[in-house]
Amino acid sequence: MLRSSRLHFLLLGVIPALNALALLLYGLHLATSGSGGTERAVPLLLVLAAAGGLALCVAVVRRGRDLGWKTWGSLAGLVLSAGLGPLILLYLGYLLFKSGQPGDNAWGPPAPAVTLAVWLWALVALVLPWFVAVMAARLM
Repeated sequence: MLRSSRLHFLLLGVIPALNALALLLYGLHLATSGSGGTERAVPLLLVLAAAGGLALCVAVVRRGRDLGWKTWGSLAGLVLSAGLGPLILLYLGYLLFKSGQPGDNAWGPPAPAVTLAVWLWALVALVLPWFVAVMAARLM
């Protein structure tokens, strides 16, 4: 499957991206609060946030393919909008609400319906980074 529907994009792209942003903010809080050694968890938080950013990149490319865009165009839009700050919200909103091409395109047939497995992966992507972060902060 090389294309993603709007719901796939929301579950496997937007949620991990918001999670990555929250992890970065939590890491910034830990690094600046000086709360007894918990700032040592910051590198782990950066790795977890990078994983969320990578998931967003993959989801943007797949969603762009559903819209008929080339890979470089989807990623260029992501990089440019991220570089312009809040415009990334407009770009992600556009990708989220724009209808995909109804039939086959160069990247194959439309994405199948969202299954229980996709919902479970979205739940894991939402919870697992925080579980790892909390456990690492407690152990460090």
